[in-house]
Amino acid sequence: MTDARVLAVSVSPIRELDRDGKQWTTAIFKEPQEGPVAVHRLGFEGDDQAAKHVHGGPYRALYAYPHQHYAYWAEHQGLTNWPYGGFGENLTVTHLDEDNMHMGDTLCIGSVLTQVSQPRGPCNTLAMRVGDVHFPKKLAESGRTGFYMRVIEEGEIGAGDAIEIVDRDPRELSVRRCFRLKYFDKDDLEGMKIAAEIEAIEPSWRAWYAERANA
Repeated sequence: MTDARVLAVSVSPIRELDRDGKQWTTAIFKEPQEGPVAVHRLGFEGDDQAAKHVHGGPYRALYAYPHQHYAYWAEHQGLTNWPYGGFGENLTVTHLDEDNMHMGDTLCIGSVLTQVSQPRGPCNTLAMRVGDVHFPKKLAESGRTGFYMRVIEEGEIGAGDAIEIVDRDPRELSVRRCFRLKYFDKDDLEGMKIAAEIEAIEPSWRAWYAERANA
């Protein structure tokens, strides 16, 4: 995957929006940035999250979404000409997906060292962004979730930067399988045991896998 690359770096502060007469607090409307953007332990400079219980924090510092999924959602959801960052991602990337990325894989992006730490879970805020209350279910069933990363070494990332896979986790638990363990394949105890061993996985998810594996 030597061609893996960042197509866009997108960030957003928390905003107060009016939706159908109700106030909506969100940071999902990410906008592409020009030039390199500083990355700190908790994410990109200038970026924020409104629902911090499910977004943000050290294990969800950066959210990457595969650009190849854009064509799928254009066809199946009518999201044509969807902007970079349109799924709430910080990094729109090429040649990486939920099957070839494993939990605990270490990546060098720009001058930042990151580690894959969690699939994206179903999100009602994204449903509002897309304008379809059923979108979280569609996203989950499609497996096109994207993935979160934690920051191991701070630095900068800009559009056009190459993505290098520095280290592969030997257990090879794909992002897709990790997600399915949480939401679909709850009887896969072997998978649960593997997930519970991977220290890079977001702690609450890892604890859930451990509880299931030992039930």
